[in-house]
Amino acid sequence: MLLTLFLFLCFFQAGLLGFGGDSAVLAFVEHSAIVQHGWLAPAQLADLMTFGRLLPGGPALNAAVYTASAQSAPGLWVTLLTALVAVAGLSIPALLWTWLTHRYANHRQVRDLLTSVLVLLRPLVPGLIIGAALIMARADIFGSSDVSPWQLGVSLFLFLSTLVGTAVCRFNAGFMVVLCGIAGWLLL
Repeated sequence: MLLTLFLFLCFFQAGLLGFGGDSAVLAFVEHSAIVQHGWLAPAQLADLMTFGRLLPGGPALNAAVYTASAQSAPGLWVTLLTALVAVAGLSIPALLWTWLTHRYANHRQVRDLLTSVLVLLRPLVPGLIIGAALIMARADIFGSSDVSPWQLGVSLFLFLSTLVGTAVCRFNAGFMVVLCGIAGWLLL
């Protein structure tokens, strides 16, 4: 029961303060799930981010479901309940922000305050996203001293080819994952 409460609070905080979308929310999840509580290993979060792009829903939603299911007691109903609590923790702040914005958007002073806050937050959002990317660029994900230069070179090649394939050529992310999986299997 206490674990369920901690999961709810972890994802509530991520949903409440995660301005900048999924990347910022994943930075909160990474800090809570790996650093603070040890619910996930860094490799599990990296796999979750990879497969989270293929599954329906956003990566933050998939992180909530996966983290909750990895930490819940055995049993289908307990796992489903724990996952629902984590998803509720992630979703309730968005509902609150939407309700508050809708409720008070017609008041001139509040509208001016919202505009001022958005002007202040606009330059911070890229920093949050870059911070999330730097948090994920860890030695245990991108290689360490026990990784051969060939493996590191193949990993960097697959990363750059995925970046070019999805950003420049507009290939589907699922297609690129399959293509890079086959290339990685052949090259390693």
